Amino acid sequence: SAGAKTGAKKFGERYLEKSAEQLRQYIRDYFGTPLYPEAKESELNLRCCKDAHAGSRLYFTDGRLPLEEVKKLKGFTKRMRREMEAREQKTRRAHEGEIARDHAAIAELRERLKNALRQLRDPEEVPGRTGRLLPGKLYRALCLNDARIFEKQRPGDQSRVSVDLLLDASTSQEQRTELVARQAYILAESLSALKLPLRVWGYLSMSGYTVLTRYLDYGERGKNQEIFRYFTAGANRDGLAYRAVCGLMEEHPAERKILIVLSDVKPNDVVKIRYEGQDQAYSGKAAVENCAEELRQARGKGITPLCVYTGDEAGIADVQRIFGQNFVKINSLNRFAAAAGKLLEGALSNPA
Repeated sequence: SAGAKTGAKKFGERYLEKSAEQLRQYIRDYFGTPLYPEAKESELNLRCCKDAHAGSRLYFTDGRLPLEEVKKLKGFTKRMRREMEAREQKTRRAHEGEIARDHAAIAELRERLKNALRQLRDPEEVPGRTGRLLPGKLYRALCLNDARIFEKQRPGDQSRVSVDLLLDASTSQEQRTELVARQAYILAESLSALKLPLRVWGYLSMSGYTVLTRYLDYGERGKNQEIFRYFTAGANRDGLAYRAVCGLMEEHPAERKILIVLSDVKPNDVVKIRYEGQDQAYSGKAAVENCAEELRQARGKGITPLCVYTGDEAGIADVQRIFGQNFVKINSLNRFAAAAGKLLEGALSNPA
């Protein structure tokens, strides 16, 4: 709403005048209680909020706030919590109004992904120090002191793949809130049906904080409609969100990790970045190059980043700079299952 935007702007202009404690309390009231214990959150901030992201802070939450705290809210944060609830109900109604269409897209995407996953389910022959002797490998033991001259069968297991969805929740996505939430829901329902470990985040930046809201965690079942709580506000420090989520993805034991970003790829934040020897606004080329570097680092750690691009033609060059060819541009639910399916099929079929 216009009033909410005005309130956000006024707060953004004066946030530097508030103490760190007051600012954190505001973020808590607005977005929900902290997700992690203080020690883990501090460790994540130390690890992530440095070099290009020095001066920023991370805040992790599940978006929930105890009822007794909600009742005590006043002013802007009270209005925004109400607006969040209203937006969730509106998104749910949009889904329910076209539930047959959404379910058809889920079924189509699930079937497409089944084929790509089949090779991961099939037993796999892997070299080892025990098992069936491979005569052709004997030279390796004699000449290279390599004892892996046997072959054993490793059971197929699609859980060797984990997926994180990361939803851009900045204000530029406001007009697409229902679209992005439903796209994410279709992806989540399809991936969950195939029993892939799945986690879903939303991210935005406000008052120096990059807020990551977890809607769904690995192993949770039957909770994909939590994605309908997706809510947009503030700006977006995409590079810091990528760094934080990819760092958390490394903790999962899956051999192949896929990150799917749903975004219009317009990084923008109030905390500046050091770029080409000087402090610059976190936007434009400086921010795009930072995003590209963060995902280059992620690829080096075995993470495959993909993008469902919700922006316009003018932003394609930036998307390509950050994601290479691993993106699909789609601004509606028409053919979403086919487009997203093709993108994911490529990621699943190619070697890790």
